[in-house]
Amino acid sequence: MFNFQNLNDFEFELLSRDVVSKEFGLDLRTYTKGRDGGIDIRGFVANDVVVQVKHYPKSSFSNLKNSLDKEVAKIKKLNIKKYIVVTSFFLTPEKEDEIFAMFENYMDTKKQIIDGSRLNTILAEADNLDIVRKNYKLWLTSTNVLDTLNHNSLIIDTNSYIYEIDRKMNLFVETKQFLKALEVLEKNNCILLDGNPGVGKTTVSQMLITHFIKDGYSPKYLSNNSTHQIKNSLFNDDKKELILLNDFLGQHYEQYKPELLEEIKALINYFVKYPHQKKLILNTRITILNEVLMKNNDFKFFLEDSTIEALRIDVSQLTYFEKARILYSHIYYYKLPQKHFNQILTDKRYLQIIEHPNYNPRIIEYITRRSTWNSTDPESYFSVMMNHLLNPKDVWKNEFEKLSTFDRIFINTLYSLTNEEINIEILRECFEKRLNHSKYDTTINVFADCLDRLTDSLIKIVDLGMERFVGVINPSINDYIFHELQNNYSEIQAIYKHSVYFEQMEKLLIINKGLFQNIFIDKITTREFLSLKTYTAPIQYFYLFYIAELNIMNHDLSYTIHNLLFDRETYKQNSLKDHSILLGKYFCNLDMIQFYKLHSLFNSLNRMEYIYEKTDYSFMEKFIPIHEEYLRILSDGNILRNNIDDVIVPIRFNIKWAIELEIVSTLNYRMKELIMNKIAKYHDENLDDEFPDHIISNLTMELKSEISLLSDQLIKRLNSIIFCKRELKIDYDIILEESSFEHVAYQVTDNYIEGDTGMESSKIVSHDDDIHMIDHMFAHYRSEEET
Repeated sequence: MFNFQNLNDFEFELLSRDVVSKEFGLDLRTYTKGRDGGIDIRGFVANDVVVQVKHYPKSSFSNLKNSLDKEVAKIKKLNIKKYIVVTSFFLTPEKEDEIFAMFENYMDTKKQIIDGSRLNTILAEADNLDIVRKNYKLWLTSTNVLDTLNHNSLIIDTNSYIYEIDRKMNLFVETKQFLKALEVLEKNNCILLDGNPGVGKTTVSQMLITHFIKDGYSPKYLSNNSTHQIKNSLFNDDKKELILLNDFLGQHYEQYKPELLEEIKALINYFVKYPHQKKLILNTRITILNEVLMKNNDFKFFLEDSTIEALRIDVSQLTYFEKARILYSHIYYYKLPQKHFNQILTDKRYLQIIEHPNYNPRIIEYITRRSTWNSTDPESYFSVMMNHLLNPKDVWKNEFEKLSTFDRIFINTLYSLTNEEINIEILRECFEKRLNHSKYDTTINVFADCLDRLTDSLIKIVDLGMERFVGVINPSINDYIFHELQNNYSEIQAIYKHSVYFEQMEKLLIINKGLFQNIFIDKITTREFLSLKTYTAPIQYFYLFYIAELNIMNHDLSYTIHNLLFDRETYKQNSLKDHSILLGKYFCNLDMIQFYKLHSLFNSLNRMEYIYEKTDYSFMEKFIPIHEEYLRILSDGNILRNNIDDVIVPIRFNIKWAIELEIVSTLNYRMKELIMNKIAKYHDENLDDEFPDHIISNLTMELKSEISLLSDQLIKRLNSIIFCKRELKIDYDIILEESSFEHVAYQVTDNYIEGDTGMESSKIVSHDDDIHMIDHMFAHYRSEEET
């Protein structure tokens, strides 16, 4: 099923580590070649577990056995309790018996031998899809695996989003703002769209996706905007991929998390590495962006200095004719009846709509929708339209006033679970839990009735075959519900009382922190919190996260905190960045360290190896000085069991690896700038269609020198905070290889030679020409019943 031949020996070693870690519940670290005397992977549980990896996909059993024979003598010198063999070779039962006999003193069961056949079985399990996704070479030629992967959240969310684009494609209008956005994205590969709610950011994003799909790009979208999950899914090759982060800072400022900005920065830097193959669209509400920039200068300076270009989507920048086309497209798409249309055709009333100061594409969508005109008499339709333009905040008020009690419970339950789409079975579970505490006729399928009534008026159903998802039809509905619930204490108390999922509790905290913070704290201190279900990450993770987030200081929680911080289940569905954020809230916070006596763990080799393995450079940069200081205090007080180097040396590999990744990330961020500076030297040379080979060669050599200099500077700074006696030595070859600077150099020089072609500007027409074209357009409308 899986193609192990596609993996090189190192890739197979990493795959084996992940599989063994899950199968045996061990924390393992891959050793560099030669470091461990021939042992590929060693467990970090008192160093009493060894994993031997043998990648023999095309070899013979005799070669495999001879290789393993050599390992027997080595492990006799080691004080180990468990030996595990992983091989890509497919063993017969008889040959498996032979290997087991060789290591019977170190194996309790034949399950400690994992061959190609068993690897296939393990990787096919649903719980191990994360391993499969990480090792994409495994399934490049496997249709079965691709089909399996299609059920992951990324594919589901992307398909859902494309479904929405297909549904609304006829509403798209090519505006100057879209053309400008297209120009920016084609040139820079990254764009940030901002603007007020309802001005068309989402529509422009959808149009960009449609355009680039035609050019062979594969779109990727996640409703939870998990940047690390998206980054991990990207193919590190020439595959064209387009990523969208919609409302990437959240729909409300209360949802913004500072640590998210580091992920965004890393993602932007990543895209710089692939000039033509990868593109990134970010969009956000201007009020939230401004709030974030006011409180985070680092992110503000990053946006100013990075290659990402911001473009404000502003209704005031729409031309007269563009506004008219948007209105007409909605009228046509939603099949406005002729009698209703005649009301806005009379005396050219459509011009009043187009000229209205509150004109907004979202309001236009609402007033032309079937549910709006279907409940409005033709004679009063124009008045209703103008009333909504006069009172844009009440766009959804009339819709909600018509809802029955059950419909309100349904829509509020949906909002409590997500701002995007939720699996219909999760929604059903939560809705029926709420109903079970109400008096209603159980012989009626209330859930199905609500679903039918609300579909296409307030909600949409996305049917992906195996699963169905439910979400609101427009983000502004979430805005309306948010503001309505903020002051409706009775309803949010009812949602809280019947909550099933942690995500519902978290949403209530966003809606009214003052009301629910103490409730949150009480659920945490009584550990009732841990009984909540989740559908995004383990509840243990959220439990620890909110103890730190809400600054809860309670000695009764110490034992639970110490256990959960080192419980594998806590980190089961999260990324390295998530681990670092959580562990940073405890081990980089002096108050937390002191109160919960976390410093008692600092001289434990096992515990510290676990911490360093689970975290990234940003965490280590903050934690290493803290760790050093406490170890010195323990050493001075003769409490430290060993000297400082004995505690730190075994984890130097983790630190070194994190530093190398950080240097690669920093280099990739600066790569284009470095290359453009070099290209400028050759500006005056006589260039034909392409740079001469000697210029490319010189450019490559100069870049290598500059990268080496930059690496030295970074290493020097990093070594100043590493307290081991021996300085860390960084592998320059790995850094240069990972940076792919030669590939980027050629791409940037190609762009330089081609120049900035830009796009042709739209023809400028007079206001009178606009009016004439608008009149002509509206005069040709015929409703469905007329045609």
